[in-house]
Amino acid sequence: EVSIDLEALQDAAVRAETMPTARSQFLTKNLSIWTNAGTQWIPAERWAMCGDDVDEEALIGRPCYGGLDLSSTLDLTALVWVFPPYGDDPLYRILPRFWAPEGAIVERMRQQKASYSTWHAAGYIEMIPGEVIDYEYIYRQVDEDAQRFDVREIAFDRWGASQLYVRLTAAGIVMVQMGQGTASMTAPMRELEKLIVAKMLAHGGNPVLAWNMHNLVAAGDGNGIRPDKKLSVEKIDGAVALLMALARATLHDPAAAASMYDDPAIVDALRADSNGGSHGSG
Repeated sequence: EVSIDLEALQDAAVRAETMPTARSQFLTKNLSIWTNAGTQWIPAERWAMCGDDVDEEALIGRPCYGGLDLSSTLDLTALVWVFPPYGDDPLYRILPRFWAPEGAIVERMRQQKASYSTWHAAGYIEMIPGEVIDYEYIYRQVDEDAQRFDVREIAFDRWGASQLYVRLTAAGIVMVQMGQGTASMTAPMRELEKLIVAKMLAHGGNPVLAWNMHNLVAAGDGNGIRPDKKLSVEKIDGAVALLMALARATLHDPAAAASMYDDPAIVDALRADSNGGSHGSG
């Protein structure tokens, strides 16, 4: 005889209505319906609802964790700082930095339909002279940020980061290698989904990060989820950097990162949202 916890099943159904990756997991584990296709991860309207301002000056001296994605020297490079809840501020504050090589941008704009020049003019991307990313610019920015913020760690992908790893480690920055498979990415992806649904995140409306989030396709199986760079046909560097930073932040701040689904008030809020709100299909 199989025992079914109806309340737990109902809560899982609420999460499935709200979050695409939770929907895939619910279908697989609870209804034995297997889904193989990647899923566009976060609906744009969900992300936009967390666009509260992020004031850099207000973040001075505040603990933070970084994520650094150096997937290509020919295109977008991203550093994202995550500031966990602090003092009387209950929100996770997100501060992204982006770089792109000036010489390669015209072709990239044609291929990706991305507004690199507009974003640069507005201060959201720093253009680096030449055809490839010069890591000196990134090093200088990290060094400058480390003078202003309480930088605890920076997570980075092993690929292509050896130069920066050596220099930043020598400068006293704690650098942590992090993979991008399901073993590393499942926890931060699920945590970010929860933060977005509960509106406990503030990203300041950065359009480059919003574009990256829109592009991200999630894939996985019954064991976990991860960003799928092959299915995500356009750039997701900022989204991946955010996930790496959040992984380190939640690891070291378990009180702030306690599962929100242990809080009945938040489960009730999600249920009300799923019954009365618009969720979109991504």
